[in-house]
Amino acid sequence: MPLAILEAKLSESGILTAIQSVCAGETECYLVGGAIRDCLLGRELNDFDFCFPAEANLYAGQIAERLGATWFVLDAERQHSRLVFKCEGEKLTCDFAPFRAPSLESDLRKRDFTINAMAIACHRNDIHLIDPMHGQDDLNARQLRVCSEYSFQEDPLRCLKVVRHAADLEFNIDPETMRLLVDSVSQIDQVAAERIRTEISKAVGCGQPLKAFELLGLTGLHRELFGSVSPESFAAALVMVRQLDTVFKALKSGTCGRIVMDYFGKQCEENVSVGVALMLAAFFRGYRPVALKSVLTALRFSKRTIGLIDQLMSLDAEWAESLLQVADKLRSRARWLDDTGREPLATAIFLPLIASGSMQDNLLKSELLIDSYITCAGHGKLAELVDGKWFTTELGLDEGPQIGRLQALLHRAEISGEATTPEEAQRWLLYNKNSFDKDFG
Repeated sequence: MPLAILEAKLSESGILTAIQSVCAGETECYLVGGAIRDCLLGRELNDFDFCFPAEANLYAGQIAERLGATWFVLDAERQHSRLVFKCEGEKLTCDFAPFRAPSLESDLRKRDFTINAMAIACHRNDIHLIDPMHGQDDLNARQLRVCSEYSFQEDPLRCLKVVRHAADLEFNIDPETMRLLVDSVSQIDQVAAERIRTEISKAVGCGQPLKAFELLGLTGLHRELFGSVSPESFAAALVMVRQLDTVFKALKSGTCGRIVMDYFGKQCEENVSVGVALMLAAFFRGYRPVALKSVLTALRFSKRTIGLIDQLMSLDAEWAESLLQVADKLRSRARWLDDTGREPLATAIFLPLIASGSMQDNLLKSELLIDSYITCAGHGKLAELVDGKWFTTELGLDEGPQIGRLQALLHRAEISGEATTPEEAQRWLLYNKNSFDKDFG
């Protein structure tokens, strides 16, 4: 039955007809990899990988033309390409590549894990599972097993892929695979930093971040990626991840759920969402590696991602306690939050990890802060109550640092509740004008 669902998906989208039309007895085409695995697991299907014996880009271009799809070459030398199109409003992605070896079976044996080494012939009307590595048995046993004892040597990034798949699918790792993995983690430094960053982000963002970080520790990958720390520090890091995961789930189901979910999904950079950056920040607050910025820079994280993590690392209990001094007004809470850094919503989400008191009380504070900020600022930056032009025309000030200092003082008045509207801000500034003149000479 699962394969019938997959066949229906390929047929209804037109992919199967296009492939059979292009192949027409000239070549073979096989669906391989994750789509078959996900189909057998009953998961969503929208990404498909196909392989040809040779000339993959030639046939892929013809298939794209028949489907009216957007097609682009990913790697001309290696004959890798991708087409993207919509079917009944759903975006579908198809990747094409040539065999990795002379035959289909030898190609499958060179793949990473048995659950990804299954195939279906698409060039003929004979949909059945081709499974020389017994991947379906491993799916049923819910275990990850490498296709070859040389799998990690051929591509050390597979060390991280084990972590991602085990966390995402909630699978166990076959004992022999685990032995080979532990013996190979030191080779991860042979992999391009960008590939490592992407795989870390996928593992952390798969929906089971605690399991992913636990496996990084179990395999020893954490030391290779982030530097060695004491067992106590690693345990503290897992506690922080568990707490943030609890916060995520609570906020998603709360009054600000849609706002929080949209914010988590925003991209700091390609393949790194805000949610992933927050989870990394939680981990590093406990882990406390030496020279964290250098570690993140070496892994090619962007300045925005590093800046967000650094902002959250700088928060402390004194900062959290200062919330008690904020007036019970929307603008006051929004201003206090905005003044904590470039990502105020991230700060609000992080509050329960830092503030004293019960998790439930702190979650309510987070929701109140998020609601206040969105009400006052929308999804942008919180605007000043008084702009620079007013300072020039009403207070006779020239543009420069003095206006910046007055804005900072006005921020304090906003937080205390003395000035929470433009009119109140202007009156407050005019009332205190003499003291400003004295202070600034």
